[in-house]
Amino acid sequence: AQELCRKYGTLLISDEVQTGLGRTGKMFGFQHWNLEPDIITLAKTLSGGYVPCGAIVARRDIYQKTFSRMDRCVVHSTTFGRNNLAMACGLAALEIIDQENLVENAAKIGALLMEKVDALRAKHSFIKEVRGKGLMIGIEFHEPNEFKLKMAWKLLHKIDKVLFAQMIVTQMLSKHRILTQVAGHAMDVMKILPPLIIGEKEIDMFVNALDDVLTECRKFPGPMWELGNNFVRAALGSRKSGEPRPVSA
Repeated sequence: AQELCRKYGTLLISDEVQTGLGRTGKMFGFQHWNLEPDIITLAKTLSGGYVPCGAIVARRDIYQKTFSRMDRCVVHSTTFGRNNLAMACGLAALEIIDQENLVENAAKIGALLMEKVDALRAKHSFIKEVRGKGLMIGIEFHEPNEFKLKMAWKLLHKIDKVLFAQMIVTQMLSKHRILTQVAGHAMDVMKILPPLIIGEKEIDMFVNALDDVLTECRKFPGPMWELGNNFVRAALGSRKSGEPRPVSA
């Protein structure tokens, strides 16, 4: 993509709203591929989640060309932009990220987390793959090996591919108070974005919780699959009524 942008004189913009500021084990996600974007977008982590805060980082020549004249000085403006509280939070977050080595911690702890979750594959045939960078991790599920579980899996998938992952996400929150998310519409992937400050204690808590939830999934029939049946009934009811299905962010 960078070569094509350079070839045709197009600006390369890196969206670092989720991947930036240490999330992937480097300060910015594009650094994993040695890219040199012309513009970088930032948000969320920039204020530590305390207040809405976002920023655009651009090459100096792009900035000067955009805001070079008095009649263009407000070419981009927002009602609540550039407020003092957001900027103070942004500076504080950057200082903490640097002082507490959170980028390095994300790389180290993220690798350990993926290693421990991947080790569960030997016990739970539901797990297909664990992938990610730093503390931006996805756990992909697929059809299990056991015959009874295959039938239950196929029923869920026939209605909506997202239902199994949603079943896991729901139990992780309701039973273990751990917030995760389905990665997207019609995907068997659970997304994990833990705080950059976590350590090995929190990793073990997560892995044990996931192990517990997946163990419950191996009991068919059982409470987990009853939850899945509730999802199926809700999905079918939604289709009959013509209501739009929710899409994961």
